[in-house]
Amino acid sequence: MKVSIVIPIKDEAENIEALANELTKVMDSQTWLWKCFWVDDGSTDQTLTILQTICVEGSNHSYFSLGKTFGQSASLLAGFKEANGHIIATLDGDGQNDPADLPTLINIVLSGQADMAIGYRTIRQDNIIRKLSSRIGNLFRNMITGANITDVGCARPGSLCQTIPGSVDC
Repeated sequence: MKVSIVIPIKDEAENIEALANELTKVMDSQTWLWKCFWVDDGSTDQTLTILQTICVEGSNHSYFSLGKTFGQSASLLAGFKEANGHIIATLDGDGQNDPADLPTLINIVLSGQADMAIGYRTIRQDNIIRKLSSRIGNLFRNMITGANITDVGCARPGSLCQTIPGSVDC
């Protein structure tokens, strides 16, 4: 079993090294093979320099840069195209998602309980505008899909899992 992890990043120089270390510790303790694909979305800080060092030191990490800013969705799509795992997981590069939560979500999929598992943040570290925008987006998406997914931008499992067609919101 191979797991691909896609992490879109932009100007996250202060977070990348700690996130890479945490991710490596968590994933190396699992039985499956894994590879992390860092996708730089036109960073203007030291993000690329730090990524180069991480990828030289850790064979489970690779990166590529989109060259300019295209946005998180485009970065995720680019990462998905590179990913070659049986399961693809995502994390944000800002440190709000704990890599230690990935095995729980991955195991939900591996067990056959769901085709997709989505976590949600119980405490968001965003400003009020971003939180409000997210709530409006979630409401609109849930109205269109008929699903009740709390937070598509997170890998953190909560205390409850709600089964919806083809996925689990944990």
